[in-house]
Amino acid sequence: TTGVITLRGFGTVPIWQAALRTVTFEILSDNPNTATRTVSFEISDGFVTSNSISRNITITAVNDPPDVSTITGTPTPLAYDEGDGAVFIDDQIEVADPDDTDMESATISLINYINGEDLLDFTNAFGITNAGFNTTTGVLTLTGTSSLANYQAALRTVTYENTSDTPDLTTRTANFTAPTAATGACPAATTSTSSTSTSSRPPRCGVRRPVVQLEVARRRV
Repeated sequence: TTGVITLRGFGTVPIWQAALRTVTFEILSDNPNTATRTVSFEISDGFVTSNSISRNITITAVNDPPDVSTITGTPTPLAYDEGDGAVFIDDQIEVADPDDTDMESATISLINYINGEDLLDFTNAFGITNAGFNTTTGVLTLTGTSSLANYQAALRTVTYENTSDTPDLTTRTANFTAPTAATGACPAATTSTSSTSTSSRPPRCGVRRPVVQLEVARRRV
């Protein structure tokens, strides 16, 4: 309530000097008030209180990166059957940022991307725009300033599709990255997709690099 710490006990001057030198200060907030704090020290011999000495503490706020995760943590592999069409990659993605309420963009990329087979897509919504899928690099970019809740909803609707009649069966990995309006960017949330030619479900992602396999299966005739 008062911001005062009191030390009690009997000891020599050197002991009390050593004790006062170990007093610490810590900020617990991820979005701290940056007003300068002033710490004052006073001592007493039990009868008379000393003069007060002070030291200022300047506070610098750090832009914490947003966090992209999935409710299911590290999900089991998902099967994608040839001909399934566009399917949601992860409808349980969560987005959080301790010191920002908006996001400006997001990218979804495929590792082991196969040009001519793999497609990522998003339908414009929530004030967020599909800025295009780069068919050379396998990266889908979403842009537009919108709330964390809106970006969470948007990322949940990103789809994967394999358009080949004889799909490559290599496991794909989908990375979701969500930078903030300032400078932070979360670690890529990874999602793997493995291919066997018959089924269509996309991978899931989590920010602490959980890998979700998407098993692409060829249709049996």
